Amino acid sequence: RIPCGPVGTGDAVAAFDHFVQREVFVENPHGFIQPRPPYQLTASSSAPLGCAPELDGGERAQPAHLAVRSAPAELPAKDQRPLGGIRVVDLSAFWAGPIAASMLQALGADLVKIESHVRLDGMRWASGLRRDRRWELSPVFHAANAGKRAIALDLTTEQGRELTRRLIADADVVVENYSPRVMEHWGLGWDQIHDLNPRAVLTRMPAFGLDGPWRDRVGFAMTIEQVSGLANRTGHPGDLPLMPKGVCDPIAGMHAAFATILALLERERTGVGQLVEVPLIETGLNAAAEQVIEWSAYGTVLERTGNRSPHAAPQGLYESAVDDVWLAVSVETSGQWEALV
Repeated sequence: RIPCGPVGTGDAVAAFDHFVQREVFVENPHGFIQPRPPYQLTASSSAPLGCAPELDGGERAQPAHLAVRSAPAELPAKDQRPLGGIRVVDLSAFWAGPIAASMLQALGADLVKIESHVRLDGMRWASGLRRDRRWELSPVFHAANAGKRAIALDLTTEQGRELTRRLIADADVVVENYSPRVMEHWGLGWDQIHDLNPRAVLTRMPAFGLDGPWRDRVGFAMTIEQVSGLANRTGHPGDLPLMPKGVCDPIAGMHAAFATILALLERERTGVGQLVEVPLIETGLNAAAEQVIEWSAYGTVLERTGNRSPHAAPQGLYESAVDDVWLAVSVETSGQWEALV
């Protein structure tokens, strides 16, 4: 139960036993392997992978439904937003889960966050600036929980669990990102929630998924960066891997909110909620997919490139005539190169 893992590389990560057993990597029609979509809906299937369109050298007209629309001058009233009238019970903590719930709230959902007064959300201690009342000072916590209504319940007690069940019985969505054993220990697994409220969508965001050899391993964004291969691609050539520090949490939160909305749309057709699984590791594997694709397609193991880029040249940090003063340069277009010259 220590949040750590092996550093994934393009030639090795797809063969990790956990990913093999869960069938995380799939064959692309073009002849390489890639991670599957990072969310699984138990009662719905993702569309099969198709071939990419042929390149024709010209610009394609943008489909009408993808046309960019200007943002309104101000947000509509909450009950007029896309998720107006949807009720969400937020059991998540730290960053990824709270971001997912926050996005649902921003789209108009009525949300209640449940937080134990004996075991506060650990993100309250991130970036605190003072020692006194520091649990109220974390900008990371506030950014992911802005405007949420909250209730303090101790889910280790039967009274706390009963009050939680009452909230769930009237909810459309439940979001949580504990390791799988926690919800089951509280008697709030999928079967129990579905029996209690058949219309509820349960979105679960464990580090490594709900089954497989690594099921009970815990992990934070940094763990996911190690295992997925993001750390392997961050740093200087010949030096140690470095962690990007945090990018996986917002990525997972965005995908979880999207998958939850898919389940709500499906509920309009079936009248029944379903379980949504969004493992942090699978969102990280999609962010780092280039390594596995490059290896499976061409047999090339991508390494760290420091400040270099395949899309810009010159790009890097260059020493100046002044001691310990450096210039950051990134040239991506001919116009930028002419300006630099």
